Amino acid sequence: PVDELNRIPVLAYPNPINNRLYIKVNLDILEPPILTILDLQGKLLFTQVIHKPSETLNIDFSLFKDGYYLVKLFTEYSDYTLKVIKTSSNF
Repeated sequence: PVDELNRIPVLAYPNPINNRLYIKVNLDILEPPILTILDLQGKLLFTQVIHKPSETLNIDFSLFKDGYYLVKLFTEYSDYTLKVIKTSSNF
């Protein structure tokens, strides 16, 4: 149900990703969270401070190679990590 989706602190979709990744943050926080994207070797590929956490972020993944990535969100109270897959195939 939609109510359950609203309780998930960080939602990244679609997964697998083709060209765009959308991230929704459902947290009641004071400080802007920091979003990072890393490859599985730990190389930092993207970072952004989220000044409006209530808005859905739209991240261009078209230049990323196919493979697995870690999406990390750092907040004043905790950290969240999601694994996403980038694929250029049509699914």
